[in-house]
Amino acid sequence: LVKMDKTIRLELFRIGLLAGALTIVGKSSWWIVLIAFAAYRLMSTDFGQRAAKTFRRDLKGVLLLIKIKREMRKRINANRPVHEIWLERMRKEPLKEAAVEVETGRSVTYRELNELMNKYAKYFSAHGYKHGDVVALFMENNIDFIAAWFGLSKIGVISAFINTNLKLEPLAHSINVSKCKSVITTTTLLPTLEKAKAEGVIAKDLKVFVDSGDAEAAENLQCSLLTTSDAEPPNCPELDFQSVLCYIYTSGTTGFPKPSVIKHCRYYWAAASSSEGFGVQRKDRIYITMPFYHSAASMLGIGTLLSKGSTVVIRKKFSASNFWKIRTMFGNGLRREIWEEFTSRFGITRVGELYGATEGNSNLANLDNHVGSCGFFPIYPFASLFYPIRIMKVDEETGELLRDKKGLAMPCHPGESGEMVGVINNKDVFRRFDGYVDKGETEKKIYRDVFSKGDMVFASGDVLYWDELGYLYFKDRKGDTFRWKGENVSTMEVEGVLQPIKSIVECTVYGVEVGKQEGRAGMAAIQMVEGVDLKELLAEAAQRFNSHLASYAIPLFIRICKEIDKTGTYKLRKTDLQKDGFDLAKEMDNLLHTDLFRIGIILLVLTVVGLPWWISVTASIVFYWLMRTDFAQRARKTFKRDLTGILMLFRIKQETEKRVNENRPVHEIWLEWVREHPLKEAAVEVETGRSLNYRDLNHLMNKYANYFASQGYKHGDVVALFMENNIDFIAIWLGLSKIGVISAFINSNLKLEPLAHSINVAKCKSVITSTTLLPTLDKAKAQGLVDGNLRTFVNTGDVESAENLETIMSTTSQDEPPRCAELNFQSVLCYIYTSGTTGAPKPAVIKHARFYVAAKGGSEVFGIQSEDRGYVTMPFYHSAASILGLGMLVAKGSTVVIRKKFSATNFWKDAIGHGCTCSQYIGELCRYLLAQKPTPEEKQHKIRVIYGNGLRAEIWSEFQSRFGLERIVEIYAATEGNSNMMNIDNRVGACGFQPIYPFLAKIFPIRLLKLDEETGEPIRDKNGFAVACKPGESGEVVGIINNKDIIQRFDGYVDKGDTSKKIYRDVFKKGDQVFASGDVMYWDELGYLYFKDRKGDTFRWKGENVSTMEVEGVLQPIKSIVECTVYGVEVGKLEGRAGMTALQAVDGANIETILEEAAQRFTTNLAPYAIPLFVRICKEVDKTGTYKLRKTDLQKAGFDLAKVNNDPIYFFDSSAKKYVPLTLDLQRKIDSGEYSRI
Repeated sequence: LVKMDKTIRLELFRIGLLAGALTIVGKSSWWIVLIAFAAYRLMSTDFGQRAAKTFRRDLKGVLLLIKIKREMRKRINANRPVHEIWLERMRKEPLKEAAVEVETGRSVTYRELNELMNKYAKYFSAHGYKHGDVVALFMENNIDFIAAWFGLSKIGVISAFINTNLKLEPLAHSINVSKCKSVITTTTLLPTLEKAKAEGVIAKDLKVFVDSGDAEAAENLQCSLLTTSDAEPPNCPELDFQSVLCYIYTSGTTGFPKPSVIKHCRYYWAAASSSEGFGVQRKDRIYITMPFYHSAASMLGIGTLLSKGSTVVIRKKFSASNFWKIRTMFGNGLRREIWEEFTSRFGITRVGELYGATEGNSNLANLDNHVGSCGFFPIYPFASLFYPIRIMKVDEETGELLRDKKGLAMPCHPGESGEMVGVINNKDVFRRFDGYVDKGETEKKIYRDVFSKGDMVFASGDVLYWDELGYLYFKDRKGDTFRWKGENVSTMEVEGVLQPIKSIVECTVYGVEVGKQEGRAGMAAIQMVEGVDLKELLAEAAQRFNSHLASYAIPLFIRICKEIDKTGTYKLRKTDLQKDGFDLAKEMDNLLHTDLFRIGIILLVLTVVGLPWWISVTASIVFYWLMRTDFAQRARKTFKRDLTGILMLFRIKQETEKRVNENRPVHEIWLEWVREHPLKEAAVEVETGRSLNYRDLNHLMNKYANYFASQGYKHGDVVALFMENNIDFIAIWLGLSKIGVISAFINSNLKLEPLAHSINVAKCKSVITSTTLLPTLDKAKAQGLVDGNLRTFVNTGDVESAENLETIMSTTSQDEPPRCAELNFQSVLCYIYTSGTTGAPKPAVIKHARFYVAAKGGSEVFGIQSEDRGYVTMPFYHSAASILGLGMLVAKGSTVVIRKKFSATNFWKDAIGHGCTCSQYIGELCRYLLAQKPTPEEKQHKIRVIYGNGLRAEIWSEFQSRFGLERIVEIYAATEGNSNMMNIDNRVGACGFQPIYPFLAKIFPIRLLKLDEETGEPIRDKNGFAVACKPGESGEVVGIINNKDIIQRFDGYVDKGDTSKKIYRDVFKKGDQVFASGDVMYWDELGYLYFKDRKGDTFRWKGENVSTMEVEGVLQPIKSIVECTVYGVEVGKLEGRAGMTALQAVDGANIETILEEAAQRFTTNLAPYAIPLFVRICKEVDKTGTYKLRKTDLQKAGFDLAKVNNDPIYFFDSSAKKYVPLTLDLQRKIDSGEYSRI
């Protein structure tokens, strides 16, 4: 009898309270002795030891939560949109550097940035953009991204952050799904947009703008804005803290990117909470190398401008050789294997590893630099009262939540892994789930009846391990979605690309581990038609992958199977395939313990009422014995952590309640900072050097707001932001939010159908893009995928096919636009896309409350202060950048340093040059930095905390020690979900924690549910309820949905159908709901959670989510493919999973021709990270009885030539852009990491 039953842990604590009360009321001295002795023995137990170890962390977390709650309550009561909070920062320090572009040296003060925002606002307002319109920002990281974003938000226009890696269909989907009215892009991305137009996947008449530069197919906003007034636009009466700010896309688990709805409140919450959590201060300079389309950059990075009034140093792309010096880095994906090396080598004093989702409510942060952890969940049962996340047991085969006999989901215990979920409470900014633009997609991310009938949780789809100290470690994405290169890859999307190849009988795609790489690489198992030419099939597959998928989604391996095993219901078995990869060659006697505890309680009570002394002695002996149990010892080890987490949660709750009471949109919170320090630098573009202070950035926001208001844009309209990271993105986003216009953050990597879908699904009224992205948009228009009449803007630059906002808004007023009466803290702020589990990108609904809670909560956890300067290198269309990055602006009034794109060679140089004090990461970025040769800069930076997700435990310590990082905050979160967590005590490898105490379950509304390994569905008991994981088990992370709580609410997607798909119902009781994250985590015995994998048809590669359905869709036109399936496969030790496609070709088809066509289509239609790395040619692809492809076995086999039944496998040569045969020697080199061109 070593461990304790969860049902009586509460009684243990009550015994302690009774004993303390006895001393207080003056019992005889021997009582004190006995009680002291009992307390001593308690602390010598495993639980007591674990609780003691985590007390500091947990107290810190609770205090942080309380702080964030107070801030959010204030903002909710004020009910002002984010750009008004920005104005507070700007007015306080107008001349402070706001943003700097590393590559160009362009720098803007807060005032200048605000003026630029105002230009965008007024220009677009003048052109009829109004509240609710959507403008796509298909832009690299730059100052104009921020300015366009927040400028548009001032007039209520929603910016849609488009992934800049997307091509053709994925790009078109992202633009179309958000119903973008126009696109703002850059000249470098314009060709991609133009190609999508030419292919007819985007409407040819979609208005396209470039932020600067002359382009024939887009309007040069730089010129157009010259004569536009930089005065504040009139307040948009519809705008408030609950309005939609932007759309940030997230691939989720499957399909095309989904635009998550990021409301002003959610954005500010994310920015403010992350800034607080990471310790960001006003003086900090945030180095942002992650793309702005990522919420990590746009919310956590750029968010420091609002949350702290820091300075952001922007890099277009991460450069490991130009990164340092930084004291704090925050983000996600730092592997535990390189954590210490990373922090020590580069002198990072703090890493803020995060777990979260753009649209989700299951967010975590590593508060105490615990190596490998992305957050924590206190092991005390009462922790759930404060923390709205849970780890739920997941059926290993199905990926679904395990349910008990009552049909309720089964939460994990410390020492177990499960899916992270966020308890949905839409009345609480922290717990609400705004979902996606597509309400159907929103529904898909909700689990119902999880803990009680009628409840809901946000299903993150991520599996985390909860260790015995309560630390959480990201393990993987749940089911058929895997993460590769920092992105989620949907296996269904990849498989869809292969389906048109008639020579493929069956195919399935899954993620496989690749050496020490973060995440899983895609691998496809293919069963071919007999007699088909394998080379032709692979060629067609490669062509289709290249045409339709982002590079990270392209399967890295293809396994050619003789037959793909299926379940009895004809579902493809992926489990064995995934286990194979590409390799060639703890319960107690509950009744007894319950009785023992009850005896102890009864004896103590009897003594209190005056019974003989020997009874009290007996009670003390029982109490002494109990304290020696394993549970007590584990609880003691995690007490500090759990208390920190609870206190932090309280702070965040208090702030949130304040903001809820104020009921003001995010931009009004922003205005608080503008007024507080108008001349403080708000945002800086690294590449251009452009910098705006809070006042100027607010002025720019106002310009955007006023312009779009003048153009008829009004509350509820949606504008797609198809832009790279820049100041205009912020200005447009928050500028539009001022008039109630929702920004749809379009993934700037999307092309054609995916791009068109993203714009159309959000019903974007226009698109704001850049000259570089305009061609991609124009191509989608040309191919008829995007309405050719869709109005398109570029933030700057003269182009033919788009209006130049810079020129148009030159005379636009920079005055505050009229306040939008309909706007409040619960309004939709933006859409941030996530692919979810299937299909095209889904716009997750990010409300002002959700945004603010996420930003504020993250800032609190990360310890971000107003003086901090956040380096944002992740794309703004990602919630990591737009909420946790840019959210600093609203949450803390910090400065964001913006980079268009991460640059490993320039990362530390940028951090030093721009004085960055915190930054973000995904695991892939950490690996890139470690791969750089040591330089003096990596120890000379001032970054103290770095936060993000995906840092592998294997490199965690190395990463932290090498770069001298004080703290790493590993995060687990989903854009649209409520199952978010953070590693607050630097637990290596953990992405958060879930306290092992059952009575804390109501505070931490996250559970892990056991999953069926084959189906990926939650295992249910005889009563039909899900089975929750216990510590030491793995399962799907789910978030309990409580729409009355902002933290626990799940707002879902724009498509209600998608929203429903993300909800598990009747999980823990009839009528309850949980958000199904789709991620599988391991929950250790100390309560730490470790991410294991993505469930279902999305995987993460190169820091991006890859939708298998999207990838598969690219292959559908290839007639020689009979069947295809796409999945993520692990590649060596690389983060995430690389894409892999399994194909079955038509009999007699030429495989080489198929591979050539596939490669061509992949490179044309997909972002690089979405292109499958492997293609497996199968003689036959196994199906279920309902003709669903079996991916489990394919994914287990991966690209291991020894496990693919002699099926030929082909590897995508990125330099030649074609598939080549995978040999044993090449496999060995890939596994060992010797072959690095992946």
